[in-house]
Amino acid sequence: MNTNCLEGKRCPKCKQESEILIFTRTWVSLTDDGTDPLADSLKNKSDVDYSEHELAECPECHFAGRVSDFCVKKTKKEKHHELGKSHKAQQN
Repeated sequence: MNTNCLEGKRCPKCKQESEILIFTRTWVSLTDDGTDPLADSLKNKSDVDYSEHELAECPECHFAGRVSDFCVKKTKKEKHHELGKSHKAQQN
């Protein structure tokens, strides 16, 4: 279960939850040799932001959609299970 950047996200088709490919715009250094997204001159421009509306793809099954399509909607059973774990933690 993911608890960081991918928390609450997984492929809706194959259910893998280790990676999502997201199409974003970002700064790159362009020199005569080509592009370099990791150039030292980009140290202040290295953040990559995205929204739930960006294009996304599962690298396993190639399901494609928007980032929002990868957001997991918890079932009643999952919500009940989490509530039970939370209640036990409060008792300890």
